[in-house]
Amino acid sequence: LETTRNQQEPHTYGSLSGTPYYLAGSSVANSDVENSDLRVAWSDIMPDQESQLVKLAGQGDTRSMIGLAYIRLNSEDSRYAPSKAAQYLILASDEGSAEAQFELAKLYEKGLGVEQNIDRALELYELSASADFPDALNDLGFLYFQGGTGGIIRDQRKALEYFKRAADLKQPQAMFNYAALIDDGVIEGTSPADAAHYLYKSLRSGSRQVLEILSNKPNMFKQETDFLRGYATAFSASRNLSSNQSGAGEDLKESLLNPKLGGWSAGAQMMGETIPKESNAVTLDSQKTDAWGMPLLRINIDFDENDRKMEADATEQLSEMFAAAGFSNIKTTNKQDAPGIDIHEMGGVRMGREAKTSLLNGWNQLHACKNVLVTDGACMTSTSTQNPSLTYMAITARAAHHAVEEMRQGNI
Repeated sequence: LETTRNQQEPHTYGSLSGTPYYLAGSSVANSDVENSDLRVAWSDIMPDQESQLVKLAGQGDTRSMIGLAYIRLNSEDSRYAPSKAAQYLILASDEGSAEAQFELAKLYEKGLGVEQNIDRALELYELSASADFPDALNDLGFLYFQGGTGGIIRDQRKALEYFKRAADLKQPQAMFNYAALIDDGVIEGTSPADAAHYLYKSLRSGSRQVLEILSNKPNMFKQETDFLRGYATAFSASRNLSSNQSGAGEDLKESLLNPKLGGWSAGAQMMGETIPKESNAVTLDSQKTDAWGMPLLRINIDFDENDRKMEADATEQLSEMFAAAGFSNIKTTNKQDAPGIDIHEMGGVRMGREAKTSLLNGWNQLHACKNVLVTDGACMTSTSTQNPSLTYMAITARAAHHAVEEMRQGNI
């Protein structure tokens, strides 16, 4: 593997490999024709070969159009001309080339060489994916997994369908990501053997990116802890100031105005994720009511064994880290605070597809009353390990924009 950089079984999908098909190689010793970046690979062809591309493109050969576009998308090359690349891709796309449709979609998404048009980009992604172009399927998987782009609502189920189609077509990143999703328990009806299958296929594809990820994170497919999910840590350090407060007059004044630097102290704290679980819930009290006769809220929440294991791991890891850094007099504390102290409350009015299992739809509207929107942490079941306030702001802006559009159309 070290010698070949895992290139012993290069990946190919579709009818052509992606390497300029009329080139059998180059006489130049340091040729980049086999470079995995197609922009670099195509840019390395000889001038007479580029002339041949131009001639073939004029005759309607879409592969030549795409090759010429790649050359003009290489920002390190003197022929860099995104607008010209877009023209070639538009011609090839109009002729039905799925690869051209995919590359053109990326240009419309970025606004490179063409005016930015997210709707047109999504249309081209879908068109390319309908022809089973693996890269388009993989990118659509990401778009639906994350949501937001072009008004796409996050749809994990649809994202997973795209990822699987791309993975089954041997798209390297899709195979790797699908293996990771199986390993995370996201794909129902799959097992570690399925994850191993896609991971092995991904490695054997020849993708340097996949090899580098696994080389840098060799244990990413192995649970290293006895608890689920994880935690973040915050660090602080300060140096004490001391002054002699005895005496009087000029000496005391001098001492107070010019304190001496003392020793350093450092500290850290962990912020762990309490994973969503049915036992933590907000329900309506069946007996108690408020002054207006409305049922009071009954809140059930507690830390569990997973949380305690996370705390113990943080204490151990941070202590080891401080010791390795040469710190002394290391002390640990666990206040064992009750839930609700120093946290962001989440999940009381969660978002979901069905009214039976959630209160909000994908636009933060109540299923039962579309003109009521909830956009704080209540709509999210988890904050992971990060502070979620900026996410609240983004969700609120998104929901408000949608509400305005719905009002204009008379839907609410």
